[in-house]
Amino acid sequence: MLCGTTLAWFAPLLEKKSLLFQDFEAFIKEFQASFGDTDSTRTAINKIRRLRQGDHPASAYTVDFRLLACDIPWDETTLVDQFR
Repeated sequence: MLCGTTLAWFAPLLEKKSLLFQDFEAFIKEFQASFGDTDSTRTAINKIRRLRQGDHPASAYTVDFRLLACDIPWDETTLVDQFR
């Protein structure tokens, strides 16, 4: 199911029978390094600052907030302030 850039990245690994296929964590790390967000902390900070409850239930806001907070190295006081 791979195509385009992802296939171009994956094909040489398959041809060389890369050791990445024997270590799932190493494979995921390499995949994220190639295709993931290179600044996930900054992205999460920008998203959490724009996050609003709006018409959604407070529980949905809380879930979204907690997911973003996992990628942010803020202390508890700063997170509580941002949550409010």
